[in-house]
Amino acid sequence: MTREQFNQEFGAFLIHEGIYHFGARECCPVGTMSRGVVLRAPPRPLWPNAIRTLHRLERLRSEIRERVPNAIVRINSGYRDPEYNAVVGGSSGSLHCMFAAFDIVPWVQSRSGTWERALAPAEVLRLADAFPDSDKFGLGLYSTFTHIDTRGYLGQPKARWNG
Repeated sequence: MTREQFNQEFGAFLIHEGIYHFGARECCPVGTMSRGVVLRAPPRPLWPNAIRTLHRLERLRSEIRERVPNAIVRINSGYRDPEYNAVVGGSSGSLHCMFAAFDIVPWVQSRSGTWERALAPAEVLRLADAFPDSDKFGLGLYSTFTHIDTRGYLGQPKARWNG
């Protein structure tokens, strides 16, 4: 599937599923290249995994905006096919390969017009960990982003880690 096809078809799927604040391109920037490997589009059977996780991100976005009005939440890593995942240093069992994991950063624009972190990754993790269904999450704390996945819905136990 081409980048344009994926952006159009998955974009329509997102809207149909009630995902309004995240776009197809940030969920999977099809065609991105790393070390000679081109990121491919996720297979359609994996798309529901993304929707499940993105619904949690929509809820998390609302929680973040209660604390920091005008904050936006950006995905800096979503789907990664296994070959691409390997060259970017992802773990072999990464849920990014199942389209069930996203690495996120909340941003807010300062008065001077520059973009700044709206919340520290640890605070984002605490907010997500307080969700009623957080026992179904994998949450990873990294210095520059927070990882969230919905592994429990895929039959895996909850997990928490520092990256």
